[in-house]
Amino acid sequence: MIDQYKHQQLRIGLVSPQQISAWATKILPNGEIVGEVTKPYTFHYKTNKPEKDGLFCERIFGPIKSGICACGNFRIIGDETEEPKFCEQCAVEFGDSRIRRYQMGYIKLACPVTHVWYLKRLPSYIANFLDKPLKELEGLVYCDVFSFARPIAKKPTFLRLRGLFEYEIQSWKYSIPLF
Repeated sequence: MIDQYKHQQLRIGLVSPQQISAWATKILPNGEIVGEVTKPYTFHYKTNKPEKDGLFCERIFGPIKSGICACGNFRIIGDETEEPKFCEQCAVEFGDSRIRRYQMGYIKLACPVTHVWYLKRLPSYIANFLDKPLKELEGLVYCDVFSFARPIAKKPTFLRLRGLFEYEIQSWKYSIPLF
């Protein structure tokens, strides 16, 4: 980006989850939508081929070898006379293998996460945005304490949470009969 005084600068910002999935999602000619990595596997241990919908999936990121799809069909890359650019059996694009460097995929996470740069930088962006002390947020990020979904009258502190857990332990100790 170049400003009005011809100085080069770089702007870094946050991207919404919807924008990330829009960047990574592509629609195949058969109407199937790919882009989400749903399996934690990389390669099949017997065939040494990438697992379908895994971290190295050829449907999401492109072919391993240029012009060869996952099932082994071969097409000349520069030949535009043939209509299908995708294999009908495995739905892998016939193209150059270098596109794997640029294709994006995404993983849906079960809970939100944060990058350490936004937490540890002084002043902390997240602490300023949420108007919370950094120590309290570090406990939430590193899963040291639990957050309540409903607001309570008093702010939860570490001592109050620890006292709550100690109370539950004491109440269970006397409610279970020992034989």
